[in-house]
Amino acid sequence: MQIANIDHIHVYVEDIEQAEKWYKEILGFSRDSALTFWFNQGGPLVIRNHGESLSLFLRKSQHPDHTMAFGVEPTFFSTLLPLLKYN
Repeated sequence: MQIANIDHIHVYVEDIEQAEKWYKEILGFSRDSALTFWFNQGGPLVIRNHGESLSLFLRKSQHPDHTMAFGVEPTFFSTLLPLLKYN
């Protein structure tokens, strides 16, 4: 499968506001205004720097885990579907 890009990464933080400030000041990320509603409903705070995005989760409300979403062309994704196993 040919991966086109990393779509987003989940980042678990103790303080979302502090993390947002750090990512903005140090790495130039800013809120994705189109997805702010999701954060307001209890979801992650999605921040972007051009085409790259991070989903900031409050560690206390989510189990720490690692998630990375890849962007692929639809034709390559369809070749993956038969390989997925559901239990």
